[in-house]
Amino acid sequence: MIETDVNARIRIEGAKRGVMLWRNNSGAFENEEGRWVRYGLANDSARISELIKSSDLIGVACGWWWGFPSVSGVFLAVECKRSGWTYAGTGREPAQLNYLNLVRKYGGAACFATTWEDVEDELWNYFTNRCGTGRDEVAHQGKRAAAA
Repeated sequence: MIETDVNARIRIEGAKRGVMLWRNNSGAFENEEGRWVRYGLANDSARISELIKSSDLIGVACGWWWGFPSVSGVFLAVECKRSGWTYAGTGREPAQLNYLNLVRKYGGAACFATTWEDVEDELWNYFTNRCGTGRDEVAHQGKRAAAA
C-alpha cells in the first residue's frame, strides 16, 4: 500500500475508535511579493525543518474509548509510511523521528505507522504505561461490568 492509502486507512480506522486525526501538510513557498511562507507544525525555519519534521497526521485519542476513563485525551502524532517500510535512518527519517521523540518527551503518543495496528499498539503502550492497566485486564473489566 502506498503512503497516501496508509494515511487514509489510519484516519478511517481511528475515527471508528475514538481517535481524531487531521492531515498536517508542511512546506514552504515564495509568495507574489517574494517572501517565503512556511506552513505546517514545527516548520518555523529551514534550519528547524532540517532537524525536526512534524508528522503526517496530528490528532487526539480519547482515553475513555480505550477503557481508560481517567484520561480525557492524548496528543497523537503519526508518521505514515508505505507498506513494508522499515526505519533506515536516511533522508527525512531522522528529522521525523526527532519530532516523534519530542512529542513523547512532552507527554504525547507518537509513532511511525504502516498500518492502523501500529497506531493501536502505540496507544495501548501509552495508556498501559501511564495508567498501569494492561489490555487483557481492561477487556476483563469490561466483561465483568457487562455481566453485573
